[in-house]
Formats: sequence, C-alpha cells, structure tokens
Amino acid sequence: MNYATTLLFQVVFASRFGASREAAAFVISFGLAVAIGGIFTNTVLSVVVPRLVAPGEDALVRGAVRFLAFLASLAAAVCTLLALSAVPLGHLLESPLRVSAHTMTGLLFVTSGVVFLLVLTNILITVGLARGQRLLPAMANAVPSICASVALIFMPDWGVVPVYGAFLAGLVVELVLLVMLLDRPRHLVDGDTPQIGPTTAATLVQFMLLSIVPPLEGVVASAKVSSGAAQYYYASRGLAVAQQLIIGGAALAFLADWSTIARSNDKHRLSSALVMSSGVVGILLIGAASIAAVAAPTIVAIVYEHGSFGAEDTAIVARILQLALPGFCAEGLAIIMSRGLLVMQRNRQVILLGMFNFASRMTCLAVFGLMFGPQGVAVGYSVSWVMIAALQAFVLHREGLLNLHLPIVRQGTLVGVCTAICAAVLIATGSLPVLVNGAIVAAVFAALLILFRPIPMRSLRWQA
Repeated sequence: MNYATTLLFQVVFASRFGASREAAAFVISFGLAVAIGGIFTNTVLSVVVPRLVAPGEDALVRGAVRFLAFLASLAAAVCTLLALSAVPLGHLLESPLRVSAHTMTGLLFVTSGVVFLLVLTNILITVGLARGQRLLPAMANAVPSICASVALIFMPDWGVVPVYGAFLAGLVVELVLLVMLLDRPRHLVDGDTPQIGPTTAATLVQFMLLSIVPPLEGVVASAKVSSGAAQYYYASRGLAVAQQLIIGGAALAFLADWSTIARSNDKHRLSSALVMSSGVVGILLIGAASIAAVAAPTIVAIVYEHGSFGAEDTAIVARILQLALPGFCAEGLAIIMSRGLLVMQRNRQVILLGMFNFASRMTCLAVFGLMFGPQGVAVGYSVSWVMIAALQAFVLHREGLLNLHLPIVRQGTLVGVCTAICAAVLIATGSLPVLVNGAIVAAVFAALLILFRPIPMRSLRWQA
C-alpha cells in the first residue's frame, strides 16, 4: 500500500506537470527533503534500532531514547535554518532552474516542514518496528502520498507549491495516527549503549554527505537539458518504487528481527538468514529488472504518458530506466546486506562503506553525468552501486556473515544469469513486440525458478 500510493502520486504528478521547469523545481525540492530527512531516519535505523530494546524485556533502553529526542531536536534546528534561508535560496536558484523566485521560495518553505515531520514520523515508526510491530509502521508512509494525489486529482488549478503543501498536510495526519495507534512501551530501563554518541556523530556525517547526491543528480541531469531533472526523477523514482515493492517490507522487518538474533549471539543463524534473504531478494530483483529491460517503453507509456507527458518524454525516460537497472539490482542487494553489519553493531565498517558510497557516486556522477546528461547520470548510478554492493559483500564475507556454500547461492546465480541473458538476447535482436519480449522473459524466469528451485517452499508459506 505504501509504495503503490507513491507510484500513484508520481503518475498523477507526471500527468499534470510533465517534464516542465516547475516539475524539475519540485523534484529538486522534494529530493532535498528526502535527503535531509534520510540523514536522520537512516541514522536512527543504523545506530539506535540495534540498541533500542533491552534484551529479554518489553522495555526501551533509556540512553537510546534520549538520543532519539536529541536527533529530533537537531532536525528541528536544521529545518528552522532551512526556513530562514528559503528566500535568499529561492532568489539564488531562480536563474539556474529558470523558475520564479516566488515558486522556489514556497517550495523551500514547505520542504522545511516536510523534513521535520519526516523525522518525527520515522522515529515513531522505528520504535514500533523495534518492538515487533509491522503493519502500521509499514503502511503509515502511504498517507502523505494519498493526500498529495487527492490534491492533484481534485484541485486541477493548484501549482506545485500547494500540491507539496498537501503532502505536508498528509504528514501531519500520519503523525497523529502514529501517536494514537502505536503501542506504547511499558517502561524505560538502563542498559548498555556503547559508543552511541561518537557512532551517531560519524553516522550523521556519513548520511549528510550521501544526502548531497540526489539533489546534485537532479542539477547535473538539468545541466544539458532543462527538463533533465524531471525525466531522471520519473525513471529513478519509478525504479525506487519497484525496488521497495520487492524489498521494502523485508528491509523494515529484517533489521528488527536480526537484531533479536544478534542479541542472542547466534552468528551462524544470522549468517544463514542473511544469505537466504539476500538470495531471494537478488533473484526477484534480477527477474524484475530483466522484464523491465525489454518492456521499458511500454511500461513508461502506460504509467506516465498522459496529459503533459508526451511520447518524446516516454522514450527518454525509458532509456534512462534501462541504463539504471544494474544499479537498481545492486542497490537493493546492498540495502539488505547492510542489515547484517548493522545488527552486529559493526558501525565502523558501515560508515567506511558509506564514505566509499559517497566518493564513488560523486565520481561517477561527474564523469558520466556532466558528459551525457540525464542518461549519463543513470549510468553513473549503476556503475557506482555495482561497486558498492561488491565491496559490501566482500566485507560481510570477511566478517563471517556471508556463507557462500548454501545451495541458494549457486541456484540463484543460475536463475539470475540465465534470465538476464535471455533479456539481453531479446533486446539485441529487437524483432518481437515489446510486450511479447516481456512475456518471454517472465516465462523463462518462472521456468528457471521451477527447474532450479532456489527458494525453499517453506519460505513461501505463512509462518506462525
């Protein structure tokens, strides 16, 4: 529900604003909100969740809760600074983005509120996940997208700033629902939170650097073509929604579930769970990417080609999407694998990997994006994430958390490689209709799953 409503918002937004300059301005502002909010929410996930719940008790560790309050206060200070600088920033960005200063200032004002509420809602969601709740935390983030979609559908005269305001109003509704419906912890207890201060500070710096990348991708994508930011946004957000439909629930649940295993010091069980989960996720991501590779033009046309979004936009967005597919698979795998290091509280390794992530993405963005525009940004995204995932797998193997001898590794590799080869051959020949190619790849993928059985049937059944 969460990611489907996100896709709905993107589809309706594309129909209304297409790849216009106003759309590009919104994309950059929204990317800024997601980036800054992600600094705090990812820090909470990385540092606080493995230390939040007292072992063997239905209670929260007091030190970890204090850090949650500190992060919320720090987010409030950052958002206040952003709101105060909205007017000068709006005038500064008027010329390069070719959007009125009034519009840009309004977007930045709304961004400051969106960031603060993103942090508050995700702190509550994190507490719920750490304490074993799943349904409400997983669904809550659908509310802002629903509110913004309703505004787009029923308020045809609204510009990008009021629509963004509807998203902000949805976050207020989400916050109220979380406060009312989440289970409250019974009590707080004292407990060990080793090096949580320095670890939090280093993690914040890491995510601050990474938060620079998405807005810069939009700026670089627009350097050669004024609509490049919007075109790259539609492709990248579409892939992000598909990725999260596949791994979103798993990524939410695994961090809390594996933290429980880690607290029991059962490293063998954690390694098996990590490899099995990564294998299943990798197979599904490659299958989805292979189908998308051959059917991208039709998929983009069906999803986006309405209203102001024309056939030329469809062709460009489809090509960007195809170039970003290797990164789509690598990033999804990296997200799942990173949970293994986090629950073992190997935050130093995670921070160093994050620094490598930032350096590689900035380098690839400069090399490919500035040369080839939005399509080059997609290539840079793919190249950098493949390197990041490979390095992360190597670190996990050295930590003894990646047992490559499990059957799913060999069987999953066969399924993924054969499916990708099938897609590549169909793209190279180009003699069949797009939908036929998609159906062939889907059939080959299903047949390989049945033949090699990489996913144990017991993992497909509901578990008590």
